[in-house]
Amino acid sequence: MLERGWLQPFGRQLIIVDGQRTEPVTRRNLCLMMSTLYASQGCWWPALSMHLRSLGIDPRSAGWIFSSLALASFFAPMVHGRLADRKIAAEKILAACYFLGALLLLGVTQYHGTNAVGLFVFFMAYWLLVAPCFGLINAISMRHLAQPREEFSGVRLWGTIGWMCGSYAVAAVLLMTGPTTSESGMPAIFYVGAVLAVLTGLQALRLTPSPPMESSGAGFIHALRSDLLKQKDFVVYLSIGFGVCLTTPFVFQLIPALLEHNGLSRPQVLAAMTLGQIPEVFALWTLPWIIRRMGFRGALFLGLLSWVIRYGVIALGLPLIWMILSMPMQGLAIGFFTVGGQVFVDEKAPRESRASIQALQVMITSGLGSFLGSLLAGECQMIWSNRPEIVFLVPCLIDVALCFVLLILFHPTIGQSTIKET
Repeated sequence: MLERGWLQPFGRQLIIVDGQRTEPVTRRNLCLMMSTLYASQGCWWPALSMHLRSLGIDPRSAGWIFSSLALASFFAPMVHGRLADRKIAAEKILAACYFLGALLLLGVTQYHGTNAVGLFVFFMAYWLLVAPCFGLINAISMRHLAQPREEFSGVRLWGTIGWMCGSYAVAAVLLMTGPTTSESGMPAIFYVGAVLAVLTGLQALRLTPSPPMESSGAGFIHALRSDLLKQKDFVVYLSIGFGVCLTTPFVFQLIPALLEHNGLSRPQVLAAMTLGQIPEVFALWTLPWIIRRMGFRGALFLGLLSWVIRYGVIALGLPLIWMILSMPMQGLAIGFFTVGGQVFVDEKAPRESRASIQALQVMITSGLGSFLGSLLAGECQMIWSNRPEIVFLVPCLIDVALCFVLLILFHPTIGQSTIKET
């Protein structure tokens, strides 16, 4: 069994694994890991659509490039989760993936062609390494927290802060280097990303060891065969999460180019995109209270409603100022729905299979859902190329339908794992 207790709210945590005392871990290390991990993506992912547009990549091809994250999220977590649960310490997997990922980001800076296939291969290789790491760090954090429902959001909010800092760092670099030509794109964003990826790998090596649980009942196949998928509330949550991920690619795939089209400079676009992270910090800070007062159903509904408002404002074709003012709704959506859902999944999973259960969630939502969503966003942009605002009516209507599904079908039981531990 795993017993833990915080000696101080932000101090050192004593961990006893199978009756043996391990080295103390600090909450600070988990927060720093979250910060650098999300910063390494936040510095270039919001700007990727502008980079592709500068290179002359058409929207349909851009959709396939963005889908590389989703494809990797579908295939790779099964392997990463099983390795972390049964074979290799999770922090070593994180370090290796980010060191190799830094090299791939440097390789992207040397590609200046208009052939989308080459870029797709680069990003597919990168995400096969890195995409499952978000689920791994969640599993590591929840494993080493005494009360994940109460404490995880406080650790996760540092990921949001890191994302903001990464975006601001790139915006500052772009302001110093000046505008880029259409032929070269925006290579600076990948240089910053490579540096932050190396820092993430180094920070991973500082984490308290998270050795495999060494249980014969652990693993991805066990998760599929367990009672978890027979639980109605879990299946409904996965279905809603799949639907939400059909709509999230519209954010980073279409909105940055739309803001640039409406008159914002590229540094201003990056700064505007971070407005969604500010209320995300607030949402993560209040998430434990929201779950206690309103339950997981209430928290997830607030997230879905925020997505509806976010897309609805753009679909109405309101002036640019309203589009910018709606940015904070995105942060509330991520804080309440995405992170709230991760805590819900953790409560449903037994200790020895948490990495694999989180991998299952990533495969269905961020994997299959986002893959189809990336293609959908590209096709919608091709169909309504002259009316970019009307494109966002599609994700808005999808999320409205999901709100009704949540209210009618999702009635979770909380406070206990629904899989019998073996």
